[in-house]
Amino acid sequence: MKWIRPFAVVAAVLVAVASSSAAIKAMNLKELMEITDQAVHGHVIAKETFQHDYPIEGGVYTRLTIEGTSLRTGEAFESTVVFFGSHEPDNRFFMSEMPEMR
Repeated sequence: MKWIRPFAVVAAVLVAVASSSAAIKAMNLKELMEITDQAVHGHVIAKETFQHDYPIEGGVYTRLTIEGTSLRTGEAFESTVVFFGSHEPDNRFFMSEMPEMR
C-alpha cells in the first residue's frame, strides 16, 4: 500500500510528459517541402498483400506502386512503398487507413 501512491504519481508524470511531447502542426505545401526530401501528387497503380515472417511471425504487409509527379522537381515519378498491415479484413494485421486505388 505504501508504494501505490508514489507509483501513481510517477505514472501520472510520465503520462503528462509523454503527451506534451506530441504536437500537430498545420503546414502549407511550401512549409512541408522545406522539411521533406520528396512529395508526390500521384495515385496508386498496383497493390499487393503478402506475408513475411520477420520481424513478426505471420506478419502481413502491403506493397503499393505509386505513379505521379514530383512536387519538388515537376518530373514524372514512380515508386514502390511497403508498410506493415493490410486492408484485408480476414487477417489480424488489418489497418483501418491506407491509400485507395483509383
